[in-house]
Amino acid sequence: MNRDFPWESGVENDCINIQCSIHTNAIGKSWAYVAPYGKDYTYFMGGLNGGRPKEYLEMVRTLSVNIRDDYDRGIIALVHDESHINAYMRSHPCKILPVELNRPEEWADEHTKLIFREKTHIDPYFNKGRKTSLCARFKKGTTILFNAIRWYVKL
Repeated sequence: MNRDFPWESGVENDCINIQCSIHTNAIGKSWAYVAPYGKDYTYFMGGLNGGRPKEYLEMVRTLSVNIRDDYDRGIIALVHDESHINAYMRSHPCKILPVELNRPEEWADEHTKLIFREKTHIDPYFNKGRKTSLCARFKKGTTILFNAIRWYVKL
């Protein structure tokens, strides 16, 4: 058993997910919506998760149906797959791995086990026309903050 990687220490739950330090969510009409009040709120990253095959495939099928239903009703969650995964995890407990296991490359420290890369640092092709000026980044940040506050106070 390698204590550096907690997912190797025996999974007692049906799935594994890594806690995320950033969170946003979907509007109330979406299957991905998570109410801001209620039980403890943990936000999971969408790019790295797993579990036992039966339960994991059940999650994939459920998310596929929910995403398709939202799409058919003209709804796309703000952080699409990640929002749907978080809504699913509210009613399906999983083993929670700490956020230190996977961080953005610019936040990595000696405790970080995995990093997720900013694709635009590797190849400008991935920029897809995103504006990178200070003003554009400030506008994006304030929009994210506004949406988080609006979600929390239920505007």
